[in-house]
Amino acid sequence: MSSMHQLSPEESAVFFEHRFRFAGRGHPAVEAMFDLAMEWIPAQNVTVPAVTAVPDPSAPAVPSALSAAALPPAPDPVDIVQMEVRLPPMPAVLLELQEIIHRPDVSATAIADVIAKDPGLAAWLLKLVNSPYYGFSAKVATISRAVTLVGTRQIQILSMGGALNSLAVLLPKGLMDMDRFWQHSMATGIAAQEIWRLTGRAEGEQLFVAGLLHDCGKLAMVYAAPKISQFLRSSPNFSSKPSYLAEKEYLGFDHARLGGMLMHRWNMPLPLVIAILRHHDVEDPGRYPEAACVHVANILVTALGLTLDEGTPVPTLNHAAWDVLGLAPQKLAFVAGTLRTRLESLLSTVQG
Repeated sequence: MSSMHQLSPEESAVFFEHRFRFAGRGHPAVEAMFDLAMEWIPAQNVTVPAVTAVPDPSAPAVPSALSAAALPPAPDPVDIVQMEVRLPPMPAVLLELQEIIHRPDVSATAIADVIAKDPGLAAWLLKLVNSPYYGFSAKVATISRAVTLVGTRQIQILSMGGALNSLAVLLPKGLMDMDRFWQHSMATGIAAQEIWRLTGRAEGEQLFVAGLLHDCGKLAMVYAAPKISQFLRSSPNFSSKPSYLAEKEYLGFDHARLGGMLMHRWNMPLPLVIAILRHHDVEDPGRYPEAACVHVANILVTALGLTLDEGTPVPTLNHAAWDVLGLAPQKLAFVAGTLRTRLESLLSTVQG
């Protein structure tokens, strides 16, 4: 952890400007995020890279040329196709859960019996439902009670998080810091739900789930192509830009596309698929405001230093996505406040 108080105000400003070099300074929302980041990161003791020299903002953000030694040959197109083929199938419990939920007059007990076939999933769901996110006054002791309180559709989608948590156990060790992954994912879920609420929209729980799952493509990439993932995460040439840009440069697509493929394969609702598929490259935000919301939430959370990788640059804000939400920039401070009060307790509940 590098202590931000060791930097002078001038050095701190330059440091943050370097982090925001892709974000699009000058836009009111980006300026609000910039101010929040300068206040949040030192106060919250968020880990940032050691600063031995303040970056020169006039220097190129990305090397103009990559050395042949640093960059292995791009994957063969067949390898990329095989990456999609190797995506994990829907877990059997989720498949059965999807089938039973659509039966008329299905009972909460019947749904709970299906979930109980995967003890890890059942435990994850109970931890989440008992977390401060839901804020139930009494402890929820059974899955059937959780189904009654949360609803069958919400339990189905929340089960996705448990499935991804189970998938993470199967990943090669050392390729991803899962504590930081879930911190970023849950922070994005909290932020997306709060943004959705502040814009006067209903059913914000769906946005929590969309934010929670938005980076599932990163897990899918490690699962389907661990060697490619290892290269992408270790090369200094790719740490100087947002990960999705580095992935596109090397692969021709990014983790968001792979995550959308995974959600489509698992037959998730279309708004959820689009929110994951387009959380970096938002298209038609008026039709799919969920993607716009997750896009903004992800940028805010990254700006605040809650990232998978230390020093991740803040991604570019899509102006159309921001506009369609109709959120005043000063409202982002309320979102940051919600993160302060809810993230740590949510993480300790689910990961404890």
